[in-house]
Amino acid sequence: MFKFIDWKINPQKTAVLIYTWPHGMEQHLLSEWLFHRFRRPHYFNTNKDDPEPPNLICRLTQSQSVHARNTAMEYATTMLPDFYEWILFSDNDILPSVDTDEMFRLDTDIKACRVARDGPHSWPRPNSFHDALWCIRIEDLRKIEPPWFSHGSSNENGTQQIGCDCSTFSERALAVGLTIGHAGHAGHREGSSISNG
Repeated sequence: MFKFIDWKINPQKTAVLIYTWPHGMEQHLLSEWLFHRFRRPHYFNTNKDDPEPPNLICRLTQSQSVHARNTAMEYATTMLPDFYEWILFSDNDILPSVDTDEMFRLDTDIKACRVARDGPHSWPRPNSFHDALWCIRIEDLRKIEPPWFSHGSSNENGTQQIGCDCSTFSERALAVGLTIGHAGHAGHREGSSISNG
């Protein structure tokens, strides 16, 4: 049995949303990692009167990153059943490692996992944020006004992007008083072997 020692989230009340573009599937290792952490004991219960639904795992297939992420934020803030307190967002090409779970031990409002990025400059501050694998309490997500994500900032001429889409979300989150932290590690590689869950 997997132990959730010192986790600052409740895995039993966590919905999961996976961005599965372009092929509608995710990494096999990601599927397995999610199954062992977020599957409820009565996951296969078909009783419609059950007051505690099974963990919701949604797969969102949209090609534009910013649009897909805003669609996911809208879904999380307006359509999830009240039972869920947390939501975990993940890209489909995440490769969890032995310390990926460390993100769930953070005391911050937004808990991000350090995923492999373009280099060490991607995580320069304690509150640096990238949206490949992260979670937030749904009530905290509702504090941020849409659009949650927008295209990153560019230079004065508009010819070079100098900030990623993730930075626009983190700026909005910090502006409403939310805290951001990152811990643990995970791989992040596009185009490797995938499964349909």
